[in-house]
Amino acid sequence: MKFLSVLIFSFSLSPLVMAETAPTKEQIKAFQVVGEETNKVSRTGAAYALNMIKDNGKLAPFALIMNNDGSTGKLEAASEFITNAPTSEKIAYLRGQIKHFAEKNKIKAGALFSRGFGRTSSFTEDVAGLIIEMEHRHGASTLQFVPYELKDEKIMALKATSKPKPRLFFNTLISSDETYKSIKKAVQQAEK
Repeated sequence: MKFLSVLIFSFSLSPLVMAETAPTKEQIKAFQVVGEETNKVSRTGAAYALNMIKDNGKLAPFALIMNNDGSTGKLEAASEFITNAPTSEKIAYLRGQIKHFAEKNKIKAGALFSRGFGRTSSFTEDVAGLIIEMEHRHGASTLQFVPYELKDEKIMALKATSKPKPRLFFNTLISSDETYKSIKKAVQQAEK
């Protein structure tokens, strides 16, 4: 039996509080819930992505969303106009889909998973890895790079790096309808 080893770091969400006030038990619990929900989405998606890479050598971009009831759903760039589009357009489309669910207040969290190359402090040259864009309605907005390697027919996630990113999914100043229309128009023009 083949095993997939995934070592994704856990988020540590520390509340920012005034020096003179301590967080309440309710605030601490709320931060813990956000961390648990964010970890569930990232670990589930990373495990799926690494399995796809191991089995197929490929990974089509996809997204996971956490519904308000705590269940998760998978989004793919499967619409007719986007199936043959470049990866960057598929990623933009998925961002728009997550944003749409966030605008309708149907989700708590969303994460977009794709494959790419990057460098961390541990590596002197670019290495293959997962790119994870993740946001929670009440928590962090981060971009992670998770390098991986294949050893003895097992794929191993290596030490991840993470940095804050601007809020896109849970940002009321950005419209998913405008995003969707501009992506569709760009893809259709590229096909002509």
